[in-house]
Amino acid sequence: DSAHGLGDASLGLTYQLQPSEGSKMLTAFSADIKLPTGSNNAKDSTGAIKDQHIQLGTGSKDIVLGASVTFETNTPGDLAFAGFKGRRNGSNDRKYHYGDVYFYNIGYLHKLDNASAGVVEFNGRIADKDTMEDGTKDGNTGGLVGYLSLTYRRSLGSSFGIIAAIQQPVLTKLYGYQKERTNYNLSVTRVF
Repeated sequence: DSAHGLGDASLGLTYQLQPSEGSKMLTAFSADIKLPTGSNNAKDSTGAIKDQHIQLGTGSKDIVLGASVTFETNTPGDLAFAGFKGRRNGSNDRKYHYGDVYFYNIGYLHKLDNASAGVVEFNGRIADKDTMEDGTKDGNTGGLVGYLSLTYRRSLGSSFGIIAAIQQPVLTKLYGYQKERTNYNLSVTRVF
């Protein structure tokens, strides 16, 4: 099954610590709130509510806290980075609660030329099982997954850019029946 439309929106703040003179490391902390702006009441042809994981939104307010570090390497323009985020999920009106989740990543950005860069990254996710409307745990949710991600970034001038990425699952330990697939992403960015 599939769905299309506006999903949940997030608002966030990031605070970067002022680096000391000559430091090659930047440290930042973030706090986000996800708002239930996406529809969470789509129904099938019989009038029954569709599965929670097919809905455009979760129907819940969620809080995300994180920290990240970036290191300048000895190669001009290259960066190493790592981060960690935890998301505490709320429950929606039907009392469904997505499992709380932790995200972590470590990666390296290599400057290819003045307008482009390549990024290799490991992204991980550890999630609790979801709690269903009746209070029981959903045995087909939660677990651990790790992805190897490759990204190409290119500037298209002073304001625009393009990002192409592939994210391949390389480590999975998921509960019940779940299947992770390769993710592809192509984005056009604009600096304001």
